[in-house]
Amino acid sequence: MRMAAPWKHPTTGVWYIRIAVPERLRKTIVFPSGKRGGTLWKRSMGTRDQAEAKRRWPRHLSEWEAARSKAEAELVGAVGDSIARLAKDCVQDLRADEQRWERFIIQSGLQTDWRVGPEDEDDGQWPQELEIHRRVLVRMFGEASVARDEPECRRAAWAAIRSALDNTFTLEDALEGWLKERRPTKNTEIDWRSCVREFGAHRSLSAIRRADVVAFKDRMVGAGKAAGTIKRKLTALRTLFKWAIEHEWCRDNPAAGIEVRGSKVARDKRQPFEAEHLKAIFSGPIHAKGERPKGGGGDAAFWLPILALYTGAREEELGQLTTENVKQERRVWRIEITDRGDGQKVKTVGSRRKVPLHPDIREAFGAYVRERGSGKLFPDLKPDNKGRVTGNFSKFWNNDGRYLRRVIGIKDPRLVFHSFRHTFKDLCRNADIPKDVHDRLGGYAAGDVGDTYGSGHNLQTLATYVARIKVPLAVKRAIQTAIRQVPKEA
Repeated sequence: MRMAAPWKHPTTGVWYIRIAVPERLRKTIVFPSGKRGGTLWKRSMGTRDQAEAKRRWPRHLSEWEAARSKAEAELVGAVGDSIARLAKDCVQDLRADEQRWERFIIQSGLQTDWRVGPEDEDDGQWPQELEIHRRVLVRMFGEASVARDEPECRRAAWAAIRSALDNTFTLEDALEGWLKERRPTKNTEIDWRSCVREFGAHRSLSAIRRADVVAFKDRMVGAGKAAGTIKRKLTALRTLFKWAIEHEWCRDNPAAGIEVRGSKVARDKRQPFEAEHLKAIFSGPIHAKGERPKGGGGDAAFWLPILALYTGAREEELGQLTTENVKQERRVWRIEITDRGDGQKVKTVGSRRKVPLHPDIREAFGAYVRERGSGKLFPDLKPDNKGRVTGNFSKFWNNDGRYLRRVIGIKDPRLVFHSFRHTFKDLCRNADIPKDVHDRLGGYAAGDVGDTYGSGHNLQTLATYVARIKVPLAVKRAIQTAIRQVPKEA
């Protein structure tokens, strides 16, 4: 083979490097001018002296070699991309037909080992479903000069298919499969979809590493997510990978053993409202000016904070009340927290309870209930996408800061609607109400085995204890002023 050497222009006498570009590189090679594509690599060496041309030759030849190597790499990369796309299309085409996919899995031996192909790679032994794709892949490998012979091309073709199979199943695929099989609650489905979306729904299961899950956890910690929230999301990931392994969609569970500690929660836990906070809330436009914002659920925006302060009930427990849940029993007006009604839920068994109404609010709230007649007490509350009756109310009051933060001016993120529950606990302690009594009023779980015996205090006893609760005078006056605005029953 004739070696490349400097070439002298017959007219000008200037020496050039001039080399024919191989046909397969003519569309990809980039010339010194920046132009892409051509048949002849030609560049002036800037001299008419032959000795000087020979001295400069190695530098110019090295420039040519670098351009050729880059073009070779681009060609192989382009062919590799085409191969990967074809392999992916092949696998997706197979998955679209359940019977063909099942037949392919059995024929290819993938049920026993994810990393091997057919034992005999002769044409007749390849899975029939792959044959047309394999032939194209083999030809492409040969044209790209990335394999020396036909058997090596066949092995490379199978490796491309194997790679496509490894990257076929995504985290979203695992979620959809798990949901179809397990049929969880709507709330669980929404939470897990959110988790998968945050992590990366279209990420390949086989490409996800332990470091990716750790990074996901660290992002949530850095964003100030509660430890309980982080634990639920990590549990979701662990469960989905476990399910995928059981169905031979991947081999490892990168989320296994990754936990979050709860030290942060103790530092940022919710706090009770102080007297000045309560006075500001009940002197705000909803209570002092009679405003009934649509986002706050109309009358719910007025009554839920008052009821939460005087009963210690959870936001959702109050939002789902019906007129049937408020009545006089044994001469005691009370509300009943229950899960017997349509759509009603309780957090735990101990959450089912009857709570006497405090004398400060009994008459006015009773009038409101009578005015409602029947059905839901707060019909203007619109459930969120998880079906939570007070979900949108909570966003209005807490999350986006439209009311508590912007209107009332309480900026501390630890103070939220749930702070009323903490406040009620402190009011009970200040009234010397026994712990087992205010645990019962608040629907807390039993503290020990002895607490589970018997039916607990009767309504009259609970009413006596509730009447002991003393709300700060300035707060009481603000609430009474607001209550006077509530229309009385005719």
